[in-house]
Amino acid sequence: MASFFTKSVVASLLLAAGTSQATAGTVLAPGYDIVFPSSKTSRNPLPYSVANSPYFPGPNVNGVKNEVPDRCTVQQAAYVVRHGSRFPDTGSYNSWVALKDKVSTHVPVYETAAIQIAVNGSDFEACDTLSFIKDWTPVLTNSSLQIAQESMTGWKEASDLGYQLRARYPGFYEDGNPFYVWANQYANPINKSRVVQTAQAFLHGYLYEFVDTYGTVVSVNSTGSVNAIGNSLGPSDSCPKFGTTSSGGNNVTDFDATWTPKALKRINKLVRGNLTFTESDILFFPYLCGYETQITGRLSDWCSVFTEDELRHYAYSQDLHYYYKIAEMTSAMGIFDNEKPLPLDRVPENRLYNVAHFITMRGTVAFETMNCQVGSGRRSGNETYVRILLNDAVYPVANCQRGPGKSCLLSDYLALIKKKSQAAGNWNTYCNVTQPGHPEKVGGASFFKDLSLDFLTLVKP
Repeated sequence: MASFFTKSVVASLLLAAGTSQATAGTVLAPGYDIVFPSSKTSRNPLPYSVANSPYFPGPNVNGVKNEVPDRCTVQQAAYVVRHGSRFPDTGSYNSWVALKDKVSTHVPVYETAAIQIAVNGSDFEACDTLSFIKDWTPVLTNSSLQIAQESMTGWKEASDLGYQLRARYPGFYEDGNPFYVWANQYANPINKSRVVQTAQAFLHGYLYEFVDTYGTVVSVNSTGSVNAIGNSLGPSDSCPKFGTTSSGGNNVTDFDATWTPKALKRINKLVRGNLTFTESDILFFPYLCGYETQITGRLSDWCSVFTEDELRHYAYSQDLHYYYKIAEMTSAMGIFDNEKPLPLDRVPENRLYNVAHFITMRGTVAFETMNCQVGSGRRSGNETYVRILLNDAVYPVANCQRGPGKSCLLSDYLALIKKKSQAAGNWNTYCNVTQPGHPEKVGGASFFKDLSLDFLTLVKP
């Protein structure tokens, strides 16, 4: 989902382009107000669910406060927003059902020496942090209705973001003007798209009482026309080469082989009798931790099965998945340019590329352009800088951070992005686009300016 802020024309959830100043003051909207409780085995298990965790602000890993630097005002803000917390897709839900079948048909529980034991009719017993499986069942109450849709937590995350950004940038929009949010259509029909649902929830938070009159979601169908090739919010959909080169190799499986056998042995010791978990079974447990928690609004029992160390290894496995498979956007931004490749034999401490900090449900990538007064006396003047925030934490551009708050001079950043783009080359050649009728020169992001394009649909919130 994308948003731009402009004072009088449009604002989008890629939230983008403001031409007014953000003013200082204490903002009432909290950064987030979802509780992240402890489990029996971890002080804070949910972030280890990584992409399946509810949203939370990233930690200040770069030592830069996210407040606007002194003598600076935010002139524009562009937000790229992941969909909010959601129900599982059909394929994932089938894994839930398969796990339920594996542990089903139990008889009543009994207790010995304060240790709860679940006795299964299939002749097994589970104890300690697995004792709950005696009556576990997938938490979806109406799967045909809920599959792949935004959950109640996802709706809250997105509407909260609307309220937060309206308060954060008070001069970017005035009531009574049209306000647009762009969303990757992702699914058919449009009303079944969790990305569109996230955009709609955002609009409710941003425009409140006036949402029906002035709010519009621009649904961008990345496969709806040849004109969408290289010109959408899902550009990989029109890049055939992406599908053949984004497997990530064996990096994740090689790393998992260094820690999962030990974890599997420990977990299987919690079970006696006719039940043996596999490595693929246990790697599903942290996934269930995140999903069940945000769907029900209560911490899932699955969050207590892995130890803190096992959760740490699981989360790093997700780092490897994103780093070696689908890190095009983070690579292009320039914030990780000086980082060493992630190792496959250990979990590196204090790594900057830690996807648990920014690829959460409703994760955000924000670009702020700031007008800053620099120098003093006769040498004082104003310059325009850009800074990047991932889940509200500042991530300086690796080789361009001499501005206020380690920001980058906008002209220098544009030169950096131009250099990276030129190195990648022509889109059609790079992506091996052969579709008949494809544009010789892709539009890039023309859909933000031209709402008449044939792959756009305007949707009311």
